[in-house]
Amino acid sequence: MEEAARWQPDEPPPMPAPRKTQPAPYANAEVYRESAADLERTLEEKKRREEAIQQARMRGLDAEERRRASQPPRAKRVNRTRRDPWSHATVLLKETTLPFSEIADITGLDIYGVVGLKLKLRKAG
Repeated sequence: MEEAARWQPDEPPPMPAPRKTQPAPYANAEVYRESAADLERTLEEKKRREEAIQQARMRGLDAEERRRASQPPRAKRVNRTRRDPWSHATVLLKETTLPFSEIADITGLDIYGVVGLKLKLRKAG
């Protein structure tokens, strides 16, 4: 063991070949300057927009929006002339040849209710 620990190779191990690295995305200084200028212009434009919005609010140009926001929401309009879904399905079953699925979609009933209603409308034989 001691002899193995003292042993040293005649040649040093070969060094691995250096890897080729890809250039940085902004290796070209001109591209970097253009990107930085674009970013700066964008930030300046955002700042100008926010200032313009603030000035418009100070002049009261958003009064209509504030008025709408302060009012309570309108109640949903209810159509009083709308037919009851069951009577509507009855009329559709008697007067049309629409499929059960379409009648169910139109009236809002489930298909089983429509089929049951059709069975009840049959004349006793």
